[in-house]
Formats: sequence, structure tokens, C-alpha cells
Amino acid sequence: MNKRVSIYIICGCLVWLATSLNASLQKPSPTLDPITTPHFDAFYIAQRAALPTSRKVSIAEVTVSFDSDWLFKFKGSTTSKYRKRIVKEYSQMLKKQIASKLSRSGWQVVDNDGSAVLSVKAHLKDLYIEGPEKINREHQLVRNIGQSTIVIEVKGVDDNPIFLIEDRRSTGGLSSNFIETDRAMNFSWFNKLVGNWATIFVAYLDMSTPELNKDVNPS
Repeated sequence: MNKRVSIYIICGCLVWLATSLNASLQKPSPTLDPITTPHFDAFYIAQRAALPTSRKVSIAEVTVSFDSDWLFKFKGSTTSKYRKRIVKEYSQMLKKQIASKLSRSGWQVVDNDGSAVLSVKAHLKDLYIEGPEKINREHQLVRNIGQSTIVIEVKGVDDNPIFLIEDRRSTGGLSSNFIETDRAMNFSWFNKLVGNWATIFVAYLDMSTPELNKDVNPS
């Protein structure tokens, strides 16, 4: 099912988050409660949160891992160098997308230098690329570029979690027929997928921290 939604729809659906979280900010708690949302497979939010005094956030950790079924099927026909390159490139892509969407929304992305900031950890897991670059360089014909799962956790200044999201999506079908793909095309489609995730994630973060949104003019 197509999960692409506009920011306007997201904000309309999430206005209640501002009220529910803002009502209990005095005593931070690590407890996360599950909330049903149309935008993620799983969404958990704390009843209370310890927030910084300004819109500063650090991207503490970004990781990427392959799907176990993908490794079983393709590990023998792909090189270790290729797999390491994918992990590095997709990690950089994920961090760049999150940082970009945060900055556009008025957040200051800083290094985790011990100051009072929110902390974001992101994991692109179960990465499955339908047409990887194989050792024999044979042409890869696919109808879908692939799929993956995103997990993003936000922690408060006390290092307790504020909310966590998890979602699995496909990059989408390219055609009713097979199409030849390569590393660049794979990256492009996964970059779009990660960009959509990052956009919705930042919308949730904004609506969950209303007291930090004052006098903000996102670019």
C-alpha cells in the first residue's frame, strides 16, 4: 500500500501528539507506549520526556545491515568489497537525509559534545537489493529495486527514549516488465525511500516537541 503522505496530512493527524506529550514533561520516564499510526508499522512514545531548551539534535548513530535471506542468496555471488561499500554509502545516505530534513525544519544538527541535545539513532536493517552487483557482472533484471526496514529512536537529554518508530517498505515497482538495474539506480531508489521516511520522521518529531517550535521559520 502506498504510504506517501503530505506534510499537511501528517500535521493534521498528529496534532494530538503535541497535547499528549506537552502535558507531562516534568518527570522523564523510559516507558514507551505503542500508538497506532497510518505512517509506520510501529510507533512508540513516552508519557514523559526530558527535552533540551533549544532545537538542537545530534545524530548519534547510523547503521545499515543486510537481510539474512539476502545474504543467504547473494553473499556467494557478491564481493565483500561491494557489501562493505553498500553499508558505507547507505549509512551516509541515511544520515544525510535525516540531517537535511531536520535542518529544513529549523533544527540545529550538532555533534554530540555532551551538551543538552536530543539524540537520534537510526538503523536501516533487513536491506534487500533485488539486483546487486555480482562478481560475474551479469546484467540484473528486476521489477522492484528492493525493500528495507527503518528504525529510528529519539532520546532526551537524560538519555531516556522519547519515541521510536519502525517501518518496512518497498522502493516500489518500476514497471510491469523487467528492467535492467545497477548500483547507481539502486542507490537512487533507496535514497528516495529513505528521504520519505526522514520527512515523516521529522514531522513526528516537530509535533512531539511543540514547546521547542516557537519562533521557528523552517527554510
